[in-house]
Order: sequence, then structure tokens, then C-alpha cells
Amino acid sequence: MKSRYAYVLVCFLLLGSAALSEAESAVATEASVDAPGESTVTERINNVPFMTSFAHDWWGRDTTELFWDDGTPETYYAVSGIPGVYDRFAVRFRPPYQPPMKVVGGRFYTDNSVIPLQSFSVCRDAGGYPDVFHPVDQIDTVYGGYPGWGQYEFHGALFDTTDVWAVVHWIPGFVVGIGADSSDPNGASYWCNQQAATGWNQWTATDWMMRLSVAEATDSLDATTIAITEPPMIFIPGDTAYPTAVYGNCGTMEATFDVTFEIYDSTNAMIYSSSDNITLASAETDTIVFTPEWVETVEGLYTLVAYTSLVNDADPANDTVRMEIECTSEIIITYAGDYTNMGSAIIGTWATNRKYMVRMTPPIAPPFLLRRAEVFLCDNYAPLEYVCVCPDNGTGLPDTTTVLACDSLVQVPVDHTWATAVYQDEEVTESGDLWMIAKWPEGITEPHIGMTAVPPATGRSWRYYFRYGAGHYECMGVDPYYREWFFRLVIAVPPFGVEETVFSGTTNAQMLTCKPNPGRRHMTISFLATSGASLLICDVTGRVVRSFRQGIEERNSIVWDGTDDQGTALSAGVYFVRLQVGSNTYLHKAVLLE
Repeated sequence: MKSRYAYVLVCFLLLGSAALSEAESAVATEASVDAPGESTVTERINNVPFMTSFAHDWWGRDTTELFWDDGTPETYYAVSGIPGVYDRFAVRFRPPYQPPMKVVGGRFYTDNSVIPLQSFSVCRDAGGYPDVFHPVDQIDTVYGGYPGWGQYEFHGALFDTTDVWAVVHWIPGFVVGIGADSSDPNGASYWCNQQAATGWNQWTATDWMMRLSVAEATDSLDATTIAITEPPMIFIPGDTAYPTAVYGNCGTMEATFDVTFEIYDSTNAMIYSSSDNITLASAETDTIVFTPEWVETVEGLYTLVAYTSLVNDADPANDTVRMEIECTSEIIITYAGDYTNMGSAIIGTWATNRKYMVRMTPPIAPPFLLRRAEVFLCDNYAPLEYVCVCPDNGTGLPDTTTVLACDSLVQVPVDHTWATAVYQDEEVTESGDLWMIAKWPEGITEPHIGMTAVPPATGRSWRYYFRYGAGHYECMGVDPYYREWFFRLVIAVPPFGVEETVFSGTTNAQMLTCKPNPGRRHMTISFLATSGASLLICDVTGRVVRSFRQGIEERNSIVWDGTDDQGTALSAGVYFVRLQVGSNTYLHKAVLLE
């Protein structure tokens, strides 16, 4: 998917209130404050009103900043109380330039700098709404202010349409409010929560506080690095990565230039370097998969650097992208920040079957192991009856009939410290959210549990109790008093490969290979197998998309044509070939190209 104010969350109750029109009722106001007197300056160019200021901006270029707000937020909004998968806000602008033009930066105002938003993008107009599925430029995992402006640099991509859309996309379940200015709304703000992203609703009560900096395009040469897409931010020791980056031509003329991908370890020593040469037309992009592949077994932090080299480049500021990743076999999942500003919470004896729980999203695809769970307890006299892990039941609540791991009588020797539930590396094979649940024994008077007293609050912390003849689930992320429970779930990557195997002396690489890799539609998968073995192809979520089960022990290779079990061509991307021989599992990453 990244402190919140105490007043922000409770005001989601305003969702659907009488103060909102029927067309606007799906947008929930988070907070409002008294604002001083304001004035709005509207400039008209070609009879199209928009607000603008001309300045030498923070990126060192002469640009025009487009905006509809006056810079003072009176309210904060989100599309829904707990944002869904397709929740987006957008603002429509018409810059004072004829296409082509460049969008070099943007910013938006939020009440949170800890919880991320999924993306901030600039899009073409698609007949009255933004074309969000083909953004001209996009920044993933963005953070706002505290409260204040989040400021982002785009890659100077060229626009060939007169209207430009700025779009913010929420991460599901994460509550972040977009600032809104209520003085003299201009009708350029929109919201959408549909998968197709075509049913946009105009929001007329306020203006979303989103801004774009645009520049007139002149004849120029300008190569850019847009994004690093591989390796992932969490990298498994011994896994194979195919360093991949997206490059573009932001100039107005065709250009041929060098592209480079480098990897540095924690000591800043370069351990990988590869280059290529590409030719792109104006506004064209290309995804480059570098060779050779990269395999790392030493756990730690690594820095990825991708950059372009072009003589007479007009804008060197957009040449380089850096990203830090972690190579680790043990991952801690938590939503409580840095465990500071601690408060405490209780469920009193007015209820029975008292539980606290946190819904957690694993950052890697299965299979993985449940190693341990940790809960911050404030009272050493109150041991937990158990701490368990359950899957989600598909409706956003825990499936308590399926216990994946459990440890009993979990306690601490002194007040205010971490209690640890130790699991036996139980394997998780199905994708989806996990629920970590801590239950108190009956009769404990008022047990306290650690929680954040200030932001963040992501809506992932819950409690359950039985009272008045019924069980009650409550999401504490929408309660102004509560925040996040101090829970940590530790998962680990299973040791793929085997210590004892029916194929004595073989390695994982000898058991399973894929060539060519990356490949286009015809990839030869070679393997060693015995009776009862299976060969599966999974996507990055762990879902099986193609299975080979019958008679593979009689063969030593299979040609995969890039289709699923229904014969439908799969999209380009990363897949995992999984060979199961008895109790032994072998994995190999396969990159499918267009």
C-alpha cells in the first residue's frame, strides 16, 4: 500500500448524511474545521476557466501550476469509510498550451503521511473521464502530508490531448483523507468506485486539493527512467530475479540512448551492472529485461539504480530511479508503526469470549511458513488463552473454523512487554489475508493490550466479544479512541530444495529449469520427477493457472505455451513453476513476455 488525527475517523459517520446530495452520498467527509475568509482568483484562457500561477517551480523548470483550490482545506474526504479496491478521486485540467505538452510534477493535500495511497497518476481524457488503465505517467505507493502537500515529480511525459486528469487511487482498507477547499467550487472534481472506472461522479460541494505542474514542450531530446519493476521490494534469498526497468522518451524527437541497471549492497559496493541500447520515438516507452539474471543469498538491504545516458539530454533530473529492497527469509507484518505513543485498550467483564485481532496481508505469495506471533501485553497477571492465525472467510472477517497455527497460555513475566506465540513453521499454501487473533481466558477482570495512541489507523484492528446472546465484531479503525493493536506476525520463506531427496546429490536448479527465461509463449520446462509428482504454474498471488499432473514422471520436459488451463493466453508478467515430488517442493520463477 504509510499518523492520523483523533477527529478524522469518527466523521466517516457523515457518509450518506442528509447534508450530501444523492449523487454525492458515496463520498464520506472525514473532518471539517472553521476556515478564515478566502478569495479565489480565476483566470480564463480560451473561455475555459482554470486557476494558475506561473513560477520557477521546485523542480527547477519554468512551469504553470494548475489548480482549482485556494490552498486551505476545510474538509478531508475519502470515497468510502473503508476504501475499496476501485476507489479513486480525480481532477480535470485544461493547460494553457497546445499539445504536445509535458506534465513534470504534481501534488495533493492529505491528512496523513504514514499510510500510503496506491498511486498518483496523470491520464488522458477518455470522453469525459480519465483513462486510468493507460496512464501517461504514474507514481506508485505515494504518501501525503501530515497534514499538508505531498509533492511528486513525474517523468516529463508528453500529453497529446488538451485535457489532463490528475488521479489518486486508494489502497483498499487504508483510510486517508484528501483535502478539499469549499470556497467557490468549480465542478472539476470527480470520484469513482467502479471496476470499469467509467462511471465517474462529479463532486460539486468542494474542490479536491490536487495540483499539476505542466510545461510547454519544445524541440528537445529527453530520455527518462520511469520505474523499476523487478526485483520486488521483498526479495527471497536464493530466488532468481530478472532486473527490469521501464524507460521512455519525453522529448519531441526520436532518440537512441543507453540504459543501465545497477545493484548495490549495504556497503554501497556495486554487485551487478548491465546495459542496453534502445531507440524510442517521441512519447514512446519500453520495458527492458536485463541479462544476466540476479541471484542473491545474503540477507540485507540492497539499492537498485536504473538510469539513462543521452547526449544533450534536456532534463537530466528525470534520468535516474532508485529503489531500496530487502533480501530476507523472515518477514514481520505489522500495522502499528514504530510502537511509540502507546495507549492501552481493554474489554471488560461485561462480555465473554473476548478477542483482539488484526487482519494482515502477506507481502509475498504462498507458500510460506508461520513462524511466530507477538502481542504487547500490559499486565503480567493476564495470560492469553491462545494466539492463533486464521484465514479470511472471504467477507473480510476471520474464518475461525480453520486454524492455521496456534499457541496456548501466552504471557509475559513483567508488565508492558511482548508476549510471543511460537509456531512450528506451519505452511500456508492459499493466498489471501490472514487474521492474528488473541483471546483472553474467562474471568480476567480487565486485561490491557498495547495500541497506538496516535496515528496510524488503517481499519485493520478489530475486536470480538459475546454479549446479549450474540457475537459482535467491531472494527476499531473507525473509532476515534482506538488505533492499531501492537501485534506482529512473523512469516518465513520455506527452504525450497531438499536436504534428503530421491534424487541424491541434485540441486534445485538441476531438478527444475525453464528456458528461454524470459520467454515468449514457448518456454521449455525441464524437470526430474517420480510417480505422483505434479507440475504447477502459479501467478504472483499463488493462484494455480496451469497444471500438469498426469504422467509427468514419464517425461523430462514440457513446452508451456503461456496459456492457462482453459487455453487462454496469460498476460505478460512473473509466474512461478512449482514442482512437487513427494513432500519436496521446487520453485522456479518464469518471466512471460508479450
